[in-house]
Amino acid sequence: MVISFAHPCISDRHWGHRPLLMDQVEAMGPAGCLVFVAVVMLSEMIPLFPTQPLSLASGLLFGGKQGAVLMLLGVTLAAVNAFVISRGIGRPLAEKVISMEMSEEASDSPSAANHNAVARKLAEVQRTIETGSFWQQLIAVALLRLTPVVPFSASNYVLGLTPLQLPAFLGGTVAGMAVWSVLYASLGGAGRSLLESGVDMATVLAGRVAGGKVEERVKGVMGGVGGKLKLGQGKRYF
Repeated sequence: MVISFAHPCISDRHWGHRPLLMDQVEAMGPAGCLVFVAVVMLSEMIPLFPTQPLSLASGLLFGGKQGAVLMLLGVTLAAVNAFVISRGIGRPLAEKVISMEMSEEASDSPSAANHNAVARKLAEVQRTIETGSFWQQLIAVALLRLTPVVPFSASNYVLGLTPLQLPAFLGGTVAGMAVWSVLYASLGGAGRSLLESGVDMATVLAGRVAGGKVEERVKGVMGGVGGKLKLGQGKRYF
């Protein structure tokens, strides 16, 4: 199910026409939206699971606007679930997830710099969580979400181990992830529009590749914005 949603073109009976999965999802009506949100939520809670294809599929399957809303709902539910789990009986699980994602970054020497950047960014946010007001905490979380170098699933579990207020976590997550949800769903929605106008799938996929180059430039800009947050060092919770 996850693979089908992530790669809607694999269900295409006739290369060059609308993928069969698009018709199947539309035939499901509201249930299709609920299933997609559930798939996104579960996928975003799994460490190291590649969810970028799901973000693009949101726009391809539901259109840019609806896809962005559904994607944002899915990632928000995943974030809140991970946050709550790490504060309850799931703390050992949270620590294991954090270890898995962080050790994956550190084990590959070419990505050591990226691993260090992740650790620095999380340490910066900690300081605001410790001493900042509600709005400072919310803004810190929002900027963290806009920083593409920090793994989303790991950060949810990490933040759950801190004294961060849940409303601030929720507000910052929605504000930050809304940007990425709109970006990816818009790219997928553009592909959907091309398919509906009769453009063949190969051309749409080529357009998505080109769109990926734009996306990488946007990520670079977002990383720079997030990097402006200098919050100092504080007590470590992970």
